[in-house]
Formats: sequence, structure tokens, C-alpha cells
Amino acid sequence: MFHETAPVSLTATASKGLTFAGWSGACSGVGACALVMNADETLTASFTKTGLQLPDTKLVRAEVSSRAREANFRFAATGEHSGFQCALVRRPTGNHGKSPVPHYSTCRSPKTFRHLAHAGYEFYVRATGNDGAEGPAVRRAFTIR
Repeated sequence: MFHETAPVSLTATASKGLTFAGWSGACSGVGACALVMNADETLTASFTKTGLQLPDTKLVRAEVSSRAREANFRFAATGEHSGFQCALVRRPTGNHGKSPVPHYSTCRSPKTFRHLAHAGYEFYVRATGNDGAEGPAVRRAFTIR
């Protein structure tokens, strides 16, 4: 409650991931709002989402054993993220020019692949943002001999 003719100064502060877009109603613009309260006033502060900030994925450790026909990967992400997606692609034999497209599924670190056939592979991992956006993938090629 404010006394009649009392000056009021309002400043909008955006939460993380938001930008102050401006005032509407009793004030306009994007600066501080100064009002003299001589009647009921209506004021709206508008905010917009800032640009996407994709998480950055790092491959922390890769262990490949041809003898055990197994590969184990540890990974992490910087920035806000909700999880990871992984894909394992078997490279075609011969020189066909194109690698198969990775098909991602939800995964956790560490990710282990067992009972691998003798072949060349590519492991892909990417972090997903809290808003579902996918960060860039990290790729590691390896061979089970």
C-alpha cells in the first residue's frame, strides 16, 4: 500500500535465461519506472527468453579392448543440461565414401558396449539442454581387431 502522491521507483531484474523486454501500462520503455501514486496503477514487466545456450559435451575417457571386444566411454557436459544421447555406428568395410547416420538414444555416463564384432566403429555422444535442444556431438572412432 502506498500513500497518495508517494513517489515509487521500480526496476525490473531478469532471472537467468531471460532478458527484460520493457514496461507496459503506467510506464513504458526499458529503464527504471518512476510513478507518483495518486490513483491505482497497472503495470506489466515483460521478459523474453535469451538465445539458446547449448551444453558442451566432453569425452572424458575412452577405453577400448579388442581382446574383451568391449568399449567404455565416460563423458560430461558443461552448461545446463538434462541428459545425454549416444549412438554407436559400425563403419562399413571397404571404401564406400559415406558413413552411416548415427541414431541416438538416451544414455548415461559411463556407457559400455559389449560383445562387439571385429570391425571399425564410431561412438557419438551429445548433451541435451533443459529445453530439449541438442548440443553438438563428440565423436570417437575405434576398431575392434
